[in-house]
Amino acid sequence: MPNGDEQGTAESSRPTPPSGRFTGFVGFTALANIVTIVCGFLGSLLVAYALGPEGKGALQFLITIPGTVFAATNLGFGTAIMYRISRGLAPARAAVGFGLVAGAVLGTLGVLGTFLVLGPGHPIWGNVALWGILVAGALTPLLFLHKFLGGALSGTFQIHYQSLSLIIHQVGILLFLLVFLVLVPMGVSGGALAHVLALGAATALQFGVLWRLVGVSFHFDRRLLLGSLGYGILNYLMLLSNQLVYRVDIFFVKAWQGDAQLGLYSVAASMAQIFWLLPYATSAVLFPFAATGNGGRESRSLRLCRLQMALSLLGAPVLAGLIPLVIYLYPARFSAAIWPSYALLPGVLLMPIFKYLATDLAAHGNQRVPLLISVIGLTVDVGLVILLVPRAAWYGGIVGAGLASTVAYSLMALASAAYYRWTGRAALRDILVPAAADFRYLYRFPGRLWQRLRQRTSRDR
Repeated sequence: MPNGDEQGTAESSRPTPPSGRFTGFVGFTALANIVTIVCGFLGSLLVAYALGPEGKGALQFLITIPGTVFAATNLGFGTAIMYRISRGLAPARAAVGFGLVAGAVLGTLGVLGTFLVLGPGHPIWGNVALWGILVAGALTPLLFLHKFLGGALSGTFQIHYQSLSLIIHQVGILLFLLVFLVLVPMGVSGGALAHVLALGAATALQFGVLWRLVGVSFHFDRRLLLGSLGYGILNYLMLLSNQLVYRVDIFFVKAWQGDAQLGLYSVAASMAQIFWLLPYATSAVLFPFAATGNGGRESRSLRLCRLQMALSLLGAPVLAGLIPLVIYLYPARFSAAIWPSYALLPGVLLMPIFKYLATDLAAHGNQRVPLLISVIGLTVDVGLVILLVPRAAWYGGIVGAGLASTVAYSLMALASAAYYRWTGRAALRDILVPAAADFRYLYRFPGRLWQRLRQRTSRDR
């Protein structure tokens, strides 16, 4: 929490959220995520046909490493930058400069540490060419810069540009995969190069927007550094725990089942990530609005939780029916991916509840409770993965990995709701039971979004 001096600064320079723009931001983010869902699915299909289960598993491992390094070493600076800008605790231009320097330093140390622990000759890389491993290493510093600049964009309420960078990233991946896997086949290394170029383009857009709108200052600010460390360290631990919850199954499947099974499991994991695009992007919109301290922050968070439950109730049967059809589009060797997909589905639909409530708490400086819940979820996930993944029974292997993740995700969602109930913030029905007004909101949402887009188009003209 900010100290007295910082609180006074916050009251005087805290940015004001654009009036009535929350729905518009969420709507634009929703449209952006429709594009990214389509591109992500097409990219997954392309990789499956071009590389097969073994190659898809190897590529999945290559692109998982940078995300894990980021989770392990980012110190929470991305969220801290967003928090300090949105609460008026730091000038935006200074925060952007800090993000660039911190991202470059931490990203470089992260990739050097990766190659120190897992040298290019390490057997864990399998048959991936040396140049492909080195190219994949470039994802690490790019990811740091992308996340830190994204925090600055959200803190300055340039959330539509953040959504645009998401579109560029996903569309870029698809186009570059087409080039390096089909037109100029380069195998797994070409897939890694596609991810690097796409993320580089998205990061360049973020930097260009921030340079034009707020500028960049590289003046050393001791209070900005210490304040970011003070806020960021708890958020870093929470994000680290969350990322391990998301990724621990991938590492254990890789170790105990091999690349082919990981390739099958990656199909299920990719669908889970697609389902999360909209809720997680919405939580990124929620954070700066909640951090400004404007009214309605809890009611907004609770409505998002109820809307998620409504979408889950309406969408679960549809998604369950679509999973076999989606898997059918993959090569025949991927047919076994249907079972881990079903195992993951319940947890995937519940996990956004935790994300919304954790975001609301973190936006007001309370990160300890989400951290504790995340650590509990991680402990349960690791224990179940160790118990289930090595087994040959129907509930073992990649299905066991999916079941372990579902139990962990569901536990985290329900525990966060129970904390709100225990502290008197909200009754469980206000968090988990959709009301008639929520369904009316969903029904009216497309019309409201269209109206917002028309208003924006009129202003641009």
